[in-house]
Amino acid sequence: MSHHLDSPLARADVRLDITDLYVFAGQSGTVFVMNVCTSLAGDIPTPGFHPEALYEFKIDVDDDAVEDLTLRFRFDDRDSAGLQRYTLTRLTGVDAADPHAPGTTVATGVTETALTTNAGVRVWIGMAGDPFWMEPDVLHAVEHALQEGTVVDLTTWDPATAHNQFAGHTVYSIVLEVPTAELPTRADQPTPHRRVGPVHAGHRRWRMAQHQSGGPADDPPAVRPIQRRPGRSPQRRITGHRR
Repeated sequence: MSHHLDSPLARADVRLDITDLYVFAGQSGTVFVMNVCTSLAGDIPTPGFHPEALYEFKIDVDDDAVEDLTLRFRFDDRDSAGLQRYTLTRLTGVDAADPHAPGTTVATGVTETALTTNAGVRVWIGMAGDPFWMEPDVLHAVEHALQEGTVVDLTTWDPATAHNQFAGHTVYSIVLEVPTAELPTRADQPTPHRRVGPVHAGHRRWRMAQHQSGGPADDPPAVRPIQRRPGRSPQRRITGHRR
């Protein structure tokens, strides 16, 4: 899922603006990726991650739209070299929805340096090229078709002239791989059934669900929106919200 600078609030502090969210099968488990702080915003006074924010991946395993596991990143201020130290904590049960719960420390590290814990959790955080690809002429053709209620007309578009509007732009990325043994499972499922969400930056909420089918390791899992059940109160913790 991808969205860049979708509101004035997102532009106000792009460190809190989530541009992309990815969930896919990794080498040893599931990979979670969150991108923020796009260079599309122009000159950014203090790039990177906000030291007063919580960056979280929330996982629901029992279909009640309430997180059972939260993987939470906190960042220190940038140092003179532009690096930030961070702490990854794990929260389960009722603590998973509590922004004040201390949780259990999984790893501590510094941006731009990869690490692997004894349990096999892998983390890399730092500046990366924006992975989103968009051809503006095709986008305009799609927008026109939607507005007019017609089919997309690309008869005048030459693929040989295609260019990526996001080429040369960067984001700050959190890449986390969690071994399957470290993820919660349902008693009635031999393989993990996982939901990630909600994901917030400012006023935007995204919910993503990832179901691991148990197929080949290179078979990407399906991703679909999580729908909150009627009568459920909203989850109390939001990602990217200042604490």
